[in-house]
Amino acid sequence: DQNWGYLLRESRAPVFVTEFGMGHEWTDDDAARQWFDLWSRYAQSEGPLGDKGGLDFAYWQLPGVHIGGTSKPEGSEAGFGILNRCWTGPWKERHFAAVE
Repeated sequence: DQNWGYLLRESRAPVFVTEFGMGHEWTDDDAARQWFDLWSRYAQSEGPLGDKGGLDFAYWQLPGVHIGGTSKPEGSEAGFGILNRCWTGPWKERHFAAVE
C-alpha cells in the first residue's frame, strides 16, 4: 500500500498493474509460489479494492511462443505464455487457472 495501493484506497487515482507473470512451472518453485500467492491475495481480496472485485491488471505474456528477438529463437516456448502454440487453449491448465 505504501508505494501505490494508497492511491486506490484513498480514491486519489486509478492504477493499472501490468507486466507481471510467472513461469509455467511456478508451483515447483517455493519462492515463485509464495510470491504469486501473496500477489493474488493482494490483487483480489486483501488489497485496496478487495471489496470491489480486485485490481485491474494485465498478465505478461499472452502468446506461448516467442515471435523473435535477440535472445530467444522465433517459435520457441515462451515459459510465461498463457496460450498454446496455436492460440486455441492454455499452454498449461494450472498456469491458466491461476491467472484466471
